[in-house]
Amino acid sequence: MSLAELHKALQHKTLIYGATQTIRNLKKGTTTTVLVAANCPDKTKKTLTYYATFKKVPLIHMEQPSDEIALICKRNHPIAVLSY
Repeated sequence: MSLAELHKALQHKTLIYGATQTIRNLKKGTTTTVLVAANCPDKTKKTLTYYATFKKVPLIHMEQPSDEIALICKRNHPIAVLSY
């Protein structure tokens, strides 16, 4: 996913930050897309991949690390997982 698409999602969609809330929403079926940072832990990636393939939700691996995504989203903490 390019940074332009992330900026568009920030402006037009309600984003959910964090792996725990994203996994909950994947189980409920309310998530449409999941974005994963380059340095996301492997255990989290495996769990997200499992639920995303089960619910047929696209899982996008970004090239940026979590610190850079946090700067783009104007947050004070690293963001490893985003969803909407």
